[in-house]
Amino acid sequence: MPPGAVPVKTFKMMVRISAGSDAKVETLTEGTSLLYDRARFASSNVYSLSDGDRSVRFTGCPDQSAVFNGAVLTTGPRTVDLKITVDGRTIPVKVSALGG
Repeated sequence: MPPGAVPVKTFKMMVRISAGSDAKVETLTEGTSLLYDRARFASSNVYSLSDGDRSVRFTGCPDQSAVFNGAVLTTGPRTVDLKITVDGRTIPVKVSALGG
C-alpha cells in the first residue's frame, strides 16, 4: 500500500429491483463508496475508496426483477446511511457490516 493510503474494507451488498423499475443508491456516509461496476472488480479484493462511486443507478429488466451484486467500500464506518430512490420515491436506509 502506498505511503499515506487509507486501508479500505469491503462488505457485500446486493441490490434487487422489481421488473421495469429504476433505482438510485447513494451513500451519505463519509469514508464510504459503492462498488457495482464489474470492470472495477479486482481478483485481489484490494480496493481504494476511489474505485467506487458515491451513487449508482440501476435499471431493472422489463419483465422480471433484477439482482446486482456489489459492495460497500469503507475506510472504517461499519454502519452506512444510504438514500435509495426508486421510481421517484426516496427511502432512507441504514446498512451494517457483519463480522469482525
